[in-house]
Amino acid sequence: MTVIFKGYCWMMGCIFMKRFRPQTFTDTELSKDEFRDSLRIRSGLPILDLPKKCDGCNKPFTVEHAQQCKNGGLVIQRHDDLKAEFMSLCTQAFGPKSVCNEPTIHTFGNSNNSTQVQELRGDVSAYGFWNERRTTIFDVRVTDTDAPSYRNPDPIKVLASQEREKRSMYGPPCHERRRDFTPLVFSIDGMMGQQAISASRQLARKLQRKWNKPYSEICGFIRARMSLSLVRSVSMLLRNPREGMPKRNPPHWETGSGLALY
Repeated sequence: MTVIFKGYCWMMGCIFMKRFRPQTFTDTELSKDEFRDSLRIRSGLPILDLPKKCDGCNKPFTVEHAQQCKNGGLVIQRHDDLKAEFMSLCTQAFGPKSVCNEPTIHTFGNSNNSTQVQELRGDVSAYGFWNERRTTIFDVRVTDTDAPSYRNPDPIKVLASQEREKRSMYGPPCHERRRDFTPLVFSIDGMMGQQAISASRQLARKLQRKWNKPYSEICGFIRARMSLSLVRSVSMLLRNPREGMPKRNPPHWETGSGLALY
């Protein structure tokens, strides 16, 4: 098994180096831990050198626990990293004025609108994505399809069910405001939901007209950027500490004049 895995690692490493050419200038390099963790997760092999206990909640540390433990804010950081990558690609395709971070979808309140009860927000919005003169709202979700609750169903069906869940929640409020909604669902091992695949292809078509490059090349570029973001964030959840700084209540000033107190 060790020989087979080393041969597989060498083969995947050659493919990765040939296709993506990791380098610091294009921000496509990976550390050895990130590269090895990604190969082992995608091959279904155990991850090496993991701690026995989680430093955030003191529970047994496994890959499944690492991807779900919310202590330390690493799960939120994984979501934000993937969202920032997709937002950067949309900005390159449509320009910074057409892309918005965390757009408001709909506000629910009482009859006189004096109090706000719940506010739905998307992760990214892009004007003119699917249709001209129409805004599309995107919401990102990353899931572990190897978790115990998802081991029986097919991973593709798991991603499809989460897409339906997102659409049932965000779709009607978006349509009321004449907006489109597209869920972006990913698995930790690089699988993409059908809606995410369609969105990446549409984004590639927009960039193709702008950059005048082959469509297949741009599709590979988009897939590479999203995959690298997932690889880094998954390894971050496995390797980074979860012990946060002690909670404090620092003073808040309107100006910097309060610094004289120090």
